[in-house]
Amino acid sequence: MEILTIYWIKILATLVVFAVLLVLFFTQSATIKDGRDVGSELEKLGEPYRVFTNIVVRAEKGMMCVPFVAVSPYGVFVITVSDDAGKVRGRAGDREWEIKSRGKIETIYNPLWKNRQQVNALEKKLGSMKFIPVVVFTRAKLKTEFGPEVVPWNRLRNRILQFDNRVLSEKQIEVTVQSLLK
Repeated sequence: MEILTIYWIKILATLVVFAVLLVLFFTQSATIKDGRDVGSELEKLGEPYRVFTNIVVRAEKGMMCVPFVAVSPYGVFVITVSDDAGKVRGRAGDREWEIKSRGKIETIYNPLWKNRQQVNALEKKLGSMKFIPVVVFTRAKLKTEFGPEVVPWNRLRNRILQFDNRVLSEKQIEVTVQSLLK
Protein backbone atom coordinates (compact mmCIF):
# COMPACT_ATOMS: atom_id res chain seq x y z
CA MET A 1 0.00 0.00 0.00
CA GLU A 2 2.80 2.41 0.92
CA ILE A 3 4.62 1.77 -2.40
CA LEU A 4 1.41 2.47 -4.31
CA THR A 5 0.94 5.80 -2.48
CA ILE A 6 4.51 6.91 -3.24
CA TYR A 7 3.95 5.94 -6.88
CA TRP A 8 0.85 8.15 -7.15
CA ILE A 9 2.58 11.05 -5.39
CA LYS A 10 5.39 10.89 -7.97
CA ILE A 11 2.89 10.84 -10.83
CA LEU A 12 0.97 13.77 -9.36
CA ALA A 13 4.19 15.76 -8.80
CA THR A 14 5.25 15.10 -12.41
CA LEU A 15 1.87 16.29 -13.70
CA VAL A 16 2.04 19.46 -11.59
CA VAL A 17 5.55 20.27 -12.90
CA PHE A 18 4.38 19.60 -16.46
CA ALA A 19 1.33 21.86 -16.00
CA VAL A 20 3.49 24.68 -14.59
CA LEU A 21 5.89 24.39 -17.54
CA LEU A 22 2.98 24.54 -20.00
CA VAL A 23 1.56 27.64 -18.34
CA LEU A 24 4.97 29.34 -18.39
CA PHE A 25 5.53 28.44 -22.03
CA PHE A 26 2.16 29.73 -23.23
CA THR A 27 2.34 32.87 -21.10
CA GLN A 28 5.76 33.72 -22.50
CA SER A 29 4.65 32.98 -26.08
CA ALA A 30 1.65 35.28 -25.69
CA THR A 31 3.90 38.21 -24.80
CA ILE A 32 6.25 37.82 -27.76
CA LYS A 33 6.03 40.89 -29.95
CA ASP A 34 6.60 41.20 -33.67
CA GLY A 35 6.37 43.81 -36.40
CA ARG A 36 2.57 43.89 -36.28
CA ASP A 37 2.70 44.79 -32.61
CA VAL A 38 5.16 47.59 -33.38
CA GLY A 39 2.66 49.01 -35.86
CA SER A 40 -0.14 48.83 -33.29
CA GLU A 41 2.04 50.56 -30.73
CA LEU A 42 2.94 53.33 -33.18
CA GLU A 43 -0.72 53.88 -34.06
CA LYS A 44 -1.36 54.60 -30.37
CA LEU A 45 0.81 57.71 -30.69
CA GLY A 46 -2.13 59.48 -32.34
CA GLU A 47 -1.90 63.11 -33.45
CA PRO A 48 0.42 64.70 -34.49
CA TYR A 49 2.13 61.47 -35.65
CA ARG A 50 1.36 60.01 -39.08
CA VAL A 51 2.50 56.39 -39.27
CA PHE A 52 3.32 54.58 -42.52
CA THR A 53 4.18 50.91 -42.93
CA ASN A 54 6.27 49.09 -45.51
CA ILE A 55 7.37 52.12 -47.50
CA VAL A 56 9.24 50.99 -50.63
CA VAL A 57 11.98 53.38 -51.74
CA ARG A 58 14.75 53.32 -54.30
CA ALA A 59 18.10 52.49 -52.70
CA GLU A 60 21.68 52.35 -53.96
CA LYS A 61 21.30 48.74 -55.05
CA GLY A 62 17.67 48.43 -56.10
CA MET A 63 14.63 48.85 -53.91
CA MET A 64 14.32 48.80 -50.13
CA CYS A 65 11.38 48.37 -47.78
CA VAL A 66 11.28 50.59 -44.70
CA PRO A 67 9.09 48.84 -42.11
CA PHE A 68 7.80 51.94 -40.29
CA VAL A 69 8.01 55.70 -40.78
CA ALA A 70 6.36 58.14 -38.38
CA VAL A 71 6.10 61.74 -39.57
CA SER A 72 5.66 64.43 -36.93
CA PRO A 73 6.50 68.07 -36.26
CA TYR A 74 9.50 66.71 -34.30
CA GLY A 75 11.04 64.92 -37.27
CA VAL A 76 10.69 61.80 -39.38
CA PHE A 77 11.19 58.64 -37.34
CA VAL A 78 12.65 55.76 -39.34
CA ILE A 79 11.96 52.56 -37.41
CA THR A 80 13.72 49.28 -38.08
CA VAL A 81 12.40 46.17 -36.33
CA SER A 82 14.46 43.20 -35.19
CA ASP A 83 12.46 40.11 -34.21
CA ASP A 84 15.56 38.16 -33.16
CA ALA A 85 15.22 36.46 -29.78
CA GLY A 86 17.92 36.15 -27.15
CA LYS A 87 20.53 38.34 -25.51
CA VAL A 88 22.15 40.90 -27.82
CA ARG A 89 25.75 42.02 -27.48
CA GLY A 90 27.93 44.21 -29.68
CA ARG A 91 29.00 47.77 -30.31
CA ALA A 92 27.18 50.41 -32.31
CA GLY A 93 30.03 50.62 -34.84
CA ASP A 94 30.53 46.88 -35.32
CA ARG A 95 29.45 45.26 -38.57
CA GLU A 96 27.92 42.31 -36.73
CA TRP A 97 26.34 41.73 -33.34
CA GLU A 98 25.90 38.52 -31.38
CA ILE A 99 22.67 37.03 -30.12
CA LYS A 100 22.78 34.26 -27.56
CA SER A 101 19.66 32.15 -27.44
CA ARG A 102 19.20 28.76 -25.82
CA GLY A 103 22.95 28.34 -25.43
CA LYS A 104 23.72 29.05 -29.10
CA ILE A 105 25.49 32.20 -30.24
CA GLU A 106 24.41 33.54 -33.62
CA THR A 107 25.57 36.55 -35.58
CA ILE A 108 23.30 39.24 -37.01
CA TYR A 109 24.19 42.22 -39.15
CA ASN A 110 24.18 45.48 -37.25
CA PRO A 111 20.59 46.77 -37.56
CA LEU A 112 21.82 50.35 -37.09
CA TRP A 113 23.55 50.04 -40.45
CA LYS A 114 20.36 48.80 -42.09
CA ASN A 115 18.49 51.69 -40.48
CA ARG A 116 21.10 54.12 -41.86
CA GLN A 117 20.55 52.71 -45.35
CA GLN A 118 16.82 53.24 -44.91
CA VAL A 119 17.37 56.83 -43.74
CA ASN A 120 19.63 57.49 -46.75
CA ALA A 121 17.03 56.11 -49.16
CA LEU A 122 14.26 58.18 -47.57
CA GLU A 123 16.45 61.27 -47.65
CA LYS A 124 16.87 60.86 -51.41
CA LYS A 125 13.10 60.56 -51.80
CA LEU A 126 12.01 63.26 -49.34
CA GLY A 127 14.93 65.66 -49.30
CA SER A 128 16.93 66.95 -46.38
CA MET A 129 15.07 67.10 -43.07
CA LYS A 130 15.42 65.79 -39.54
CA PHE A 131 15.43 61.99 -39.65
CA ILE A 132 15.46 60.17 -36.32
CA PRO A 133 16.73 56.59 -36.46
CA VAL A 134 15.14 54.00 -34.18
CA VAL A 135 15.94 50.28 -34.00
CA VAL A 136 13.50 48.31 -31.86
CA PHE A 137 14.16 44.78 -30.61
CA THR A 138 10.85 43.05 -30.00
CA ARG A 139 12.05 39.77 -28.49
CA ALA A 140 15.64 40.32 -27.40
CA LYS A 141 17.25 41.60 -24.24
CA LEU A 142 19.92 44.25 -24.83
CA LYS A 143 23.04 43.33 -22.88
CA THR A 144 25.17 46.20 -24.23
CA GLU A 145 24.54 49.95 -24.40
CA PHE A 146 24.02 50.63 -28.11
CA GLY A 147 23.05 54.28 -27.80
CA PRO A 148 19.64 55.95 -27.68
CA GLU A 149 18.70 54.78 -31.18
CA VAL A 150 18.42 51.13 -30.09
CA VAL A 151 15.56 50.32 -27.75
CA PRO A 152 13.73 47.29 -26.43
CA TRP A 153 10.07 46.89 -27.28
CA ASN A 154 8.82 48.42 -24.03
CA ARG A 155 10.74 51.69 -24.58
CA LEU A 156 9.72 52.41 -28.17
CA ARG A 157 7.02 54.98 -27.42
CA ASN A 158 9.16 56.71 -24.79
CA ARG A 159 11.98 57.04 -27.32
CA ILE A 160 9.67 58.73 -29.80
CA LEU A 161 7.82 60.90 -27.27
CA GLN A 162 11.03 62.32 -25.82
CA PHE A 163 11.33 64.51 -28.93
CA ASP A 164 9.31 67.67 -28.38
CA ASN A 165 11.19 70.34 -30.33
CA ARG A 166 9.27 71.28 -33.48
CA VAL A 167 11.55 71.07 -36.51
CA LEU A 168 9.04 70.58 -39.36
CA SER A 169 6.37 73.05 -40.42
CA GLU A 170 2.83 71.96 -41.28
CA LYS A 171 3.67 72.49 -44.96
CA GLN A 172 6.79 70.27 -44.70
CA ILE A 173 4.75 67.60 -42.95
CA GLU A 174 2.06 67.66 -45.63
CA VAL A 175 4.60 67.49 -48.48
CA THR A 176 6.36 64.59 -46.70
CA VAL A 177 3.08 62.73 -46.15
CA GLN A 178 2.08 63.17 -49.79
CA SER A 179 5.48 61.91 -50.97
CA LEU A 180 5.17 58.81 -48.79
CA LEU A 181 1.69 58.11 -50.14
CA LYS A 182 2.97 58.02 -53.75
